[in-house]
Amino acid sequence: MSIITYFIVIHVVFFLMDVIKLSKIPGPVPVPVLGNLYDRMALTSFIGWLSKLRRKYGKIYRVFTGSRAYVVLMDKVAAREALSDPRTFVKGPDYKDKFSFVFGDGLVTSVGDKHKADRALFAKYFTQKKIETHLPVLCEQTLQAINTEMEPHVGQVVDLEHFFSILAFKMFCRFAINHEFADSEVWSELTSRGSNIIGESIVLGIPVTTWIPRVKKLLEDAERFHRVCDPLIDARILALQKGEEMVDDPLTVMVQEKMTRKQMYSHLVTMLAAGHDTTAFCTCYTLFLLAKNPKIQAKLKAEVKRVLGNRTNITPEDISQLTYAKNCFQESLRIYSVVPHVTRVCIRDTKLSCGVTVPANTEVLVPICLLNRDTDEWGEPIDAFDPDRFEGITRESPSKGYFPFGYSTRSCIGATLALTEGTVMITLLAQRFTFYEEPSFKLKLKSGITMVSSNGVKVRVERDTSYASS
Repeated sequence: MSIITYFIVIHVVFFLMDVIKLSKIPGPVPVPVLGNLYDRMALTSFIGWLSKLRRKYGKIYRVFTGSRAYVVLMDKVAAREALSDPRTFVKGPDYKDKFSFVFGDGLVTSVGDKHKADRALFAKYFTQKKIETHLPVLCEQTLQAINTEMEPHVGQVVDLEHFFSILAFKMFCRFAINHEFADSEVWSELTSRGSNIIGESIVLGIPVTTWIPRVKKLLEDAERFHRVCDPLIDARILALQKGEEMVDDPLTVMVQEKMTRKQMYSHLVTMLAAGHDTTAFCTCYTLFLLAKNPKIQAKLKAEVKRVLGNRTNITPEDISQLTYAKNCFQESLRIYSVVPHVTRVCIRDTKLSCGVTVPANTEVLVPICLLNRDTDEWGEPIDAFDPDRFEGITRESPSKGYFPFGYSTRSCIGATLALTEGTVMITLLAQRFTFYEEPSFKLKLKSGITMVSSNGVKVRVERDTSYASS
């Protein structure tokens, strides 16, 4: 028997074992090698494909993406059960073998006691109180970006992705390491590209290996970023040795804890990647939806005028009063879930409360983006942009299956920061400009680690003459 024949036989055997193991769960018929990817829609619109299967097979079903089998959980209670039980539903190969290949063993990929210790170490920086002390910097950076990147394009069509990608990267760098890179535009682009590459490999089952040129280049870029961070780390280490006062931020606490250089690289790259894409694209989509819905934009602008007037220094008290701005951000997260889905591995036979048993060693996929479009919870029309849906909802609503930043102990540590950054950016932009839909532009969404648009996010910007400069 040749080596090729041997591997084919092994593949077919394991494939048939998975088919038998999941035979009691409904789903489309898979074939060896392709699984269910013979359906072209799985490759062109993964989320649309999952939605189509939900209509045919119900809220819990199985799919095969190539040789990988998933049990898809679109039932909100089942999803909560999986996400809130990290001892039974653990992070699997998507995180250990793919995400960590480039991003290392940071908060996203670490598990068990290490994750618990790391989260406890960094948690103090992501509290509402701590984030509020950073508001002057967030306002300063937003105004600087408005003056240099938005003002020159008044009366023109602008790509919001470009604007928010750079601004979100700068914001998180100042927050996490008290530094702004001179070439932030380059690094923000590389960060997004890295997330896209890893995301595609996860969704389509593509191996992550240096044999693939773009993966090799991505690893080289990550190592180059490590070298750029070295002087910052060295300066903090030297300050600690001299007993000098240091900025209280995540980089400082890593140095104080005497983490290895590799550990610091992992945390820095993970934080920057996670803290950049989610904020950048969610703010893009919020402004895009406001441009498409002028009455809602007018209501937001009225709130901004009532709370701020012509002031541009947003205070903690202002944040608490900008409720409609936060509702716009939340509704945008519902319609365009920046983190479209998460995966877990069920390590033991587990009967969910709905009666479905997930066999041991089975991967489950929770499509957050589709839970957020469940008409049973949100009503019709499900695609309508209606921020009033979130009246009284501060960040998540497990009872509705709405957890845009994850759920339970593995939820995103930076959720409050993202909401605050987004509120500041949207508020200051709405104060000075009015945004209009560009009729010829259509979003081309693709799903990976984050939900991104392959053709940017474009709107037309005009100056709002009702606001005078302070």
